[in-house]
Amino acid sequence: MANGNGEPAVTYMKYGELNRYTDVYLTQQAFTGLQEQALNQMINIGGMMEFTMKDRDLKKVPVEKFQAIAQEAYKDLIVHQTLEGISTELSQAYGDLLKSM
Repeated sequence: MANGNGEPAVTYMKYGELNRYTDVYLTQQAFTGLQEQALNQMINIGGMMEFTMKDRDLKKVPVEKFQAIAQEAYKDLIVHQTLEGISTELSQAYGDLLKSM
């Protein structure tokens, strides 16, 4: 982020503003990392389901395979719930930052 003179805008921020900006930026990075993790988790679950359902006779599929899929789906659910919480915090933080400028 730069001002009209091409200088970094953080040069003109007060210490408190810079801390809030840094916190929001770091939270955004965490959010992006979790989004990537969620996508990879969904791809993993999809692959597991595709491989499991390939036979089409679900009675032949060992219970352990379904348990593994359920466990991965539960992990994905936790990641998505975390993303929801972080996105709410980010939205509020962005709003607060914009109001303070």
